[in-house]
Amino acid sequence: VGLESAAHPKAHRYGDVLLVVGPEHLDTLTHDGYATKEHLRARVQEVTAKPFADVVSDDEVGGGASPSVLSGLDEGQRRRPVPKFAGPENIHIVVAGAEAGKWSAFFAGWTTGPGGTIPTSRVIDE
Repeated sequence: VGLESAAHPKAHRYGDVLLVVGPEHLDTLTHDGYATKEHLRARVQEVTAKPFADVVSDDEVGGGASPSVLSGLDEGQRRRPVPKFAGPENIHIVVAGAEAGKWSAFFAGWTTGPGGTIPTSRVIDE
């Protein structure tokens, strides 16, 4: 899933992201049972979750949680899945584009919460 690369592959519990789903992708998603944005958000959280130990920085990759946090964790805690995004509500979904193939994209947000950005949207009438 391309969304895994938002901010950094090891950056989990990440803030906001805008997922732009193309119409042809929407047809496929709907056919496969993802009839609502809530269903899609839940699936994104499920497939992008990683065990906590996998989102810790190491000698090859500096991004992620500090390795020092692992020292006090048992194996079960190290295997606990950590979702990519802080919550399903942080995945903002719109349908846009034309029939030109199954193309979708995402736009990673910036810092969320106090001092960060607040996603806003409005309907644009033609």
